[in-house]
Amino acid sequence: MSVLDDKNELKVLMASRKGCFDSDLTECEPPAIWTKKGIILLYNGKNKAGEGNVNYAVNTIKTIIYSLSRKGAWGTFKNHMRNTLLFFFFLFATLLQAQTFSSDNEHLNDAYRLAVNTLDINTRRGILAAGGDYGGEWTRDIAINSWFGASLLRPQVAQRSLWSVTLNKESIGHQYWDKIIWVMAAYNHYLVTGDKDFLRQAYVCSANTMKELETSVFDPKYGLFTGPSVFNDGIAAYNEPIFNPQIPSSASVDHLKPFTAKCLSTNCVYYGAYKTLIEIQKQLQIDVSLSVSITEKAEALKSNILKYLYNPEKGTFNYLIDQNVFSVWWIRNRQPTLLSMR
Repeated sequence: MSVLDDKNELKVLMASRKGCFDSDLTECEPPAIWTKKGIILLYNGKNKAGEGNVNYAVNTIKTIIYSLSRKGAWGTFKNHMRNTLLFFFFLFATLLQAQTFSSDNEHLNDAYRLAVNTLDINTRRGILAAGGDYGGEWTRDIAINSWFGASLLRPQVAQRSLWSVTLNKESIGHQYWDKIIWVMAAYNHYLVTGDKDFLRQAYVCSANTMKELETSVFDPKYGLFTGPSVFNDGIAAYNEPIFNPQIPSSASVDHLKPFTAKCLSTNCVYYGAYKTLIEIQKQLQIDVSLSVSITEKAEALKSNILKYLYNPEKGTFNYLIDQNVFSVWWIRNRQPTLLSMR
């Protein structure tokens, strides 16, 4: 059934409104719901530059529930479809409403919109994906993306994503070699949101994981953690002899012996995680004696990074200690030099 106006044309029931959040467009979401007391419509509107609601950033999309009757429809709607529509309402509210930003510099405004759009495009089923064909199961990517902006722009998405790569919020899951970077991302999330309940559980999760990794991937001979380097878990990051042309795999773990290789970047992340745990303990006012133990571990790790991975002759750090107990560094032409550690 169509609703017509006085000119026998389709009646406009909803249109863009100047000065409102839907000043640029109005767009229906799921099909409208017909009740005995009126029609319920879930729709979103887009904010227009110069003509919209100044309380929202340009191009912000906001979703609301709209009743096409004067009264009664909302009550009927709650009786019939409350759970379903509230689910959609809160889903759109949390995923699509970003922090607002405006300035007199259009380049900054464009950069902000690009950041928000990039986050939204790569949010899948409420979880931050790593981009491209990758899913959301990459602990490192979720941690870095949350740390670098998602916790500010999309705090609920960031928090949901951070928890999604844990095991029941008790320990951090997935790729062992650099998953400890989650600790810094979680603390940053607290600094942005002020959510102390989140921080308390994040501390439990972080402390449990650090204890597990100290047992499973720590090399007591060198006092360093083992595993591929942060982000460079693809073999493209390595030259020969670490790269073995006879091995077809693109994963560095198939070329390295990951439980013997010790990388600079990975150990720096562990050092950062130790220091972050200390800061979390201060925020939560946890027993000072626990901080002393972590401080000692952090300083010992720093000392061993300098001892085994720093090259005093060149004033630079070596890339890693490989499975053959060589410390490897790259010069400008990307050819590796092996420095014996025996």
